[in-house]
Amino acid sequence: MSRPRLNKEHGFMHHIKQNQIDRNKYHEEKLRVAQDRRDREDRHSQPNNRRRNHNPSRDYKQPAYMSKPDKDGVVFTLTVEYCPDKTAVLKVRQGDDASQISKEFTAKYGMREDLSIALKHIISQKMGITK
Repeated sequence: MSRPRLNKEHGFMHHIKQNQIDRNKYHEEKLRVAQDRRDREDRHSQPNNRRRNHNPSRDYKQPAYMSKPDKDGVVFTLTVEYCPDKTAVLKVRQGDDASQISKEFTAKYGMREDLSIALKHIISQKMGITK
């Protein structure tokens, strides 16, 4: 004689299977909503992060006339090589005139006139004066 088997036709198994399907759908929905929330937060925070990481002061080089002079009043110094083996140091102070300094410097070291004009241009650029 055969043993009686479990009758699965009564619907009990159907309810277990349906509960598993519903639970999977619920978890998938929760995961999708959480992922959408993370994506939204990433989209909104990304421009702020770019702004926060961008440091314009790193790109901006302060002109010499805005920097603080040292104790002697020197804003910056230039080392000029006027011969292959000779160099001279030019100290520029705040309020100095670029054309006057370049003329005096070239006269002192016997440089050509075109070097005086180039030196004037370099000093003007360093001081932040563009004309």
